[in-house]
Amino acid sequence: AETEIRTKSGPVSITVSIGVARGTGQSTADALLVASDEAFYQAKAAGRNRVAYAIQNGRGSKAT
Repeated sequence: AETEIRTKSGPVSITVSIGVARGTGQSTADALLVASDEAFYQAKAAGRNRVAYAIQNGRGSKAT
């Protein structure tokens, strides 16, 4: 749900989209950052207030 925060200038609506990556013991930090970034953009494309997951499996990532 959209959250509204009251400010001196008036209310501000806030939504959150999050990309999460899970790796194996062989995943590098850079690979996890790339995977979570891709998942983040998938979450944004799917709509507001979404979480998308990327699973590193040694052969790349798969966002769900």
